[in-house]
Amino acid sequence: MAMIDPDNEEMRKLRAVMGEAFEYDGGKRGAVLLLHGMMGGPLQLHELGRRLADEGFHARGPLLPGHCATYDALSKTTAKEWQTTVEREYLNLTRKFERVHVLSMGERPQAHQEHEN
Repeated sequence: MAMIDPDNEEMRKLRAVMGEAFEYDGGKRGAVLLLHGMMGGPLQLHELGRRLADEGFHARGPLLPGHCATYDALSKTTAKEWQTTVEREYLNLTRKFERVHVLSMGERPQAHQEHEN
């Protein structure tokens, strides 16, 4: 079985599509921060984000550092970098919405508890 070159053109295109962050403005019910899992990307959560928006929630799916890149790039990122990104995304949402919920497909984010102003 041949090894897949992670830097070939097809893989770069796939990573670009999987790694595109998204945001759907669904209304006034609050916001949901959707976090992809390890080795994943925001694309995993696009459909859920659309459905949440249809139900009146603002949905945001960021790309975590090192994901949707090469294995080498992922191995050079730290949990602290991921946590910092998630905290920034969460705080940005709390500035706009009274209620912010977090759904993580990976580990339970420590700093993401339901926020009420």
